Amino acid sequence: MEIDRLKSKLWVQAQVRICNSSNLAVYITKKGDPDAGAIALRLNKLNGTNMIYRQVRIDSRELAWSPAGNGKALSDCESNSYLEKQVRLDPDLWIVEIEDPNDKYKFTESLL
Repeated sequence: MEIDRLKSKLWVQAQVRICNSSNLAVYITKKGDPDAGAIALRLNKLNGTNMIYRQVRIDSRELAWSPAGNGKALSDCESNSYLEKQVRLDPDLWIVEIEDPNDKYKFTESLL
C-alpha cells in the first residue's frame, strides 16, 4: 500500500509561510528533490550555536524529527560540516534555516 505524502516542496513552502507569520526569519539554503527530498531544519540561535533536525518516518508512516549531535547544540562550524556531509550522502536533501534565538519555532510532528 502506498502512503500519501506531502511533497517536500509544499512542506517547505508551508514552513516559510508559518515562519513569516511568526516573525521568524527563514531561508531555504538548499533545495532538494521537490517531490520526495528529505528535509533538514537548522534552528540558528544567533549566538554561534544551532540545533539541527532531520525529518524521519516512524514505522514508515508517521513523520518525526531526529536531532543531530545527540540533541546537543552544535557550533556554526559543526553545523556546516554536518550539513555538508548530509548533502554529499543525499543530494536531494532540502535544508531550511530558521533564525530562532527565543525558541519560538514549534514542531507539528514529534521529536525523537
